[in-house]
Amino acid sequence: MSTSFGFPFRVDGAGRIHATGGDEAIRGKIIQVLFTARGERVHLPEFGCGLFNLVFEPNDDILAAATEFTIGQALTRWLRDDVVVDGVSVESVDEKIFVEALATGGEGTLRRRYRDLGDRMDDVVLLTLSEFGRTARENGNRGTDHGHANVMFAMGGKVRGGKVYGRWPGLAPEALYEGRDLTLTTDFRTVCGEAIGRHLGQKELNNVFPGFRSQVELGILI
Repeated sequence: MSTSFGFPFRVDGAGRIHATGGDEAIRGKIIQVLFTARGERVHLPEFGCGLFNLVFEPNDDILAAATEFTIGQALTRWLRDDVVVDGVSVESVDEKIFVEALATGGEGTLRRRYRDLGDRMDDVVLLTLSEFGRTARENGNRGTDHGHANVMFAMGGKVRGGKVYGRWPGLAPEALYEGRDLTLTTDFRTVCGEAIGRHLGQKELNNVFPGFRSQVELGILI
C-alpha cells in the first residue's frame, strides 16, 4: 500500500514522521480541503474551501446551499485523483450547520491498489458500487446524485475486462426512469453473485442474498 505523511503532521514514538495510507490518508486529505481557507497556502492560494470562515456567517438555507456547492467543487478539484464525490449534504439547524460528504475511491485509488498488489492481483477481484444512482441531467444541487441507477466496475486477474457488460438503455427522455434518472438494467446482486460464486466458491448465493435469483449470467469472471 502506498503511504504519505499523516495528517496532522507529527512525529511518532520512534522519532519518525508518522506515515499513513488507505482510508486514513484520504480522510486527512478531505479534512485539509474542508478546513483550509483560500489564500492560507502561499504557494497554492486557491486550495481549500474554508469552512472555518463560516463561523460568523448568518445561518440559513441559502448558506447551506452555497456551502454544498463550494464543498463539492473543492473536493472534486483538489482530490479528483483520489476520490469521486458522490454527494454533499449540508443542513442548517438553529446556529449549526451539519455537513455530510459522500465520496468513493476514484480511478487514481484503483490504479494505485492494482500497482501495490502486483502479482497478487491474480488472486483478487475488486468490485466498486454505490448506493447513489445518477440523474441524466443536473439536479437542484448542481450534481447528478440521488438518481436511480449507476455504473459498477470490476477489476482483477479473473475478470474478463476491457468491455461493458449489460444493456445500455440510453438517455432519450422515453428511456429514463420516471423521466429523470438512468434506468436500471442489471441488478447489483447479479454482478456480486458472480464474483462470490466464481471467485470465492460460494455456490449457495441464497445464503448471501436471500430470495434473490438472477435471471441472467453476465460472464464477467473466467
